[in-house]
Amino acid sequence: MRHVLGLFGVIAASALVIVSAAMNWRFGFGLGKTEFDGQVYGLASVAADCLKAIVPFLIIYAWKTRKWAQALAGVALGVICTGYSVTSSIGFAATNRADNNGERMIRVANYKDQRAELKRLEEKLSWMPKHRPAEAVAASLEQANAQPVKLRGKPSSTVEALTDGCTKTNWTSRKYCANIFDLRKELAISEEAAKIDARIREIRKEFAKATSVAAAGKADPQADLISTIFGLKLEDTQTVLILLVSLLVEAGSALGYFVVFSMWKLDPRAAIVKEAETARGSRDRKSSRTLESTYAREDDSFLSDNDNLNELMATAANDEERDPILLPKNEMDRFYDERIERVEGESTTATQLYDDYCEWCKNQGSNPMSQIPFGKQLSQMDINKAKIAGRIRYKGIRLRPRNSDYAKRSDIRVA
Repeated sequence: MRHVLGLFGVIAASALVIVSAAMNWRFGFGLGKTEFDGQVYGLASVAADCLKAIVPFLIIYAWKTRKWAQALAGVALGVICTGYSVTSSIGFAATNRADNNGERMIRVANYKDQRAELKRLEEKLSWMPKHRPAEAVAASLEQANAQPVKLRGKPSSTVEALTDGCTKTNWTSRKYCANIFDLRKELAISEEAAKIDARIREIRKEFAKATSVAAAGKADPQADLISTIFGLKLEDTQTVLILLVSLLVEAGSALGYFVVFSMWKLDPRAAIVKEAETARGSRDRKSSRTLESTYAREDDSFLSDNDNLNELMATAANDEERDPILLPKNEMDRFYDERIERVEGESTTATQLYDDYCEWCKNQGSNPMSQIPFGKQLSQMDINKAKIAGRIRYKGIRLRPRNSDYAKRSDIRVA
């Protein structure tokens, strides 16, 4: 389960890094006067964003190795890269939100104008007198103009021809033209009503295409709702939302990998410790001693750099709950039992102790570990050291008297 969660965490952190890099590139590209300048700014923004995700690991490594100058430089670099990335992300989020809100405001304004126009047209249509369809009125008008008329002393003709379209009338033709004038009025009303009706149908089609944001009449519904709930100004709420989005992306991209990788022990030498414990559990003394010696001979500088590894080493080497019958003691425990005794007020130099340990390993047929891990194992056994008279001495212990096998040897250095 831990590895599954870690895998999902890596995917999520990678997604945030990509999103942050894209946002920073887009904002940096917009700073350039020309396309080439924009590409330069964008590339610098992406590089800063990627470096931001790596800097935490570099700072921790420099801190554990006590490289204070490098750690301080890493902190400064991280602050600069993170600051630039955050400002770029805020700029991108602010610009994008302003553009979207502007487009929504235009759609909302258009929607309101169309609503007002629709209401005006519907009211105008309701005020118009009752009328027939324009086609029916036009047919009636045509029929009235073609009506035959017989005047005294003149040949038979139509009303339109006789009156020149009712522009020339007399007392006899007025009764015919009166009807034509009414039909023309009705036709004008019918045509105007038809235009209004067509415009109403067009507006309603546009309403069907309108978004819910336009229909609601709010350019930024999210900010408007939050402002209503907390009693804030709309502008303040929008600013907070922009900062929240930017910080989410930047914090996730900067610390995502650092947090996820903390779940995994990336030290391959931890497998050696595990093998050593397995070997001791199967009562394979020789295999256990070989694996522990291999672990002890690893790069000594790494031991001083990794506290987690020291804890693993302490667990593998000094398991206080070990069954003395089923799980034999490891090499360091046996050396402690055979050669060291606790005596209050006594002390032994580091050189004496390490030389005696090397001689003891020769008699056991094993390879001694180097002096740095040897000292660390003594510290894990609660053996304290101090510098006395210019020499490192371990307090509260002394070496046991040597037996005949040791007395025969003369190649131990004199401290």
